[in-house]
Amino acid sequence: LQDVPALVATVRAANPAALVLMDACQGTGKRAYDLHGLGVDAASIAGHKFGAPKGVGVLYVRNGQRVDPLVRGGRQQQDRRSGTEDVAAACALAAALDDALAHADSEAERQRGLLARAWSHLARELPACRWLAHDAERLANTMSLAHPGVANEVLVQRLDLAGVAVSTGAACMAGRGEPSHVIAALGIDDSLARSVIRVSIGPATRTEAVDTFVASYVREVRALVAGSVSR
Repeated sequence: LQDVPALVATVRAANPAALVLMDACQGTGKRAYDLHGLGVDAASIAGHKFGAPKGVGVLYVRNGQRVDPLVRGGRQQQDRRSGTEDVAAACALAAALDDALAHADSEAERQRGLLARAWSHLARELPACRWLAHDAERLANTMSLAHPGVANEVLVQRLDLAGVAVSTGAACMAGRGEPSHVIAALGIDDSLARSVIRVSIGPATRTEAVDTFVASYVREVRALVAGSVSR
């Protein structure tokens, strides 16, 4: 989705000694790419994003790039982290990645269809609702929704009570209590940014779950907007 080689070239032009680490957690398993060809010095991958067990991942390091040990004391993982290696988890990650890439195109198309279905209902029932970056090139499994006058943290709690799990943003930004810097970079004003929720689906998501989300979102947004107006 991003022109990584161009970004790497820009960084190196500004500072030839700079190292580039690519966060590849979201994209891995959804499309194939060549880490060596991208020119990055390192890349991090989280296995649970494509069906591997939680807690296992990959750190890619370019040949010749020194990495100080994370845990010292042993010679495992090329002197980078001591301790017994979890071979079963590593094998599971490799198998999960193979399977995810084998079905990546068809699964992406299916997920696009599910989110398009959700949006067709949301746009009809809530005309003020916005799907941010709807027309941008993006991953097929996520959507960011915003609705004026709705506090996202309150909405997330109400949806949770209704049995629907969504978030106000990425898990790595949880607890900050401020709008996402990514949303701000889209030019979204602060008040609307505070209404944004992130909806993610996956290979196990079916039409029934999407319809349940839509019905719950419409109901809770209407209730929150009505409560705001009544005050």
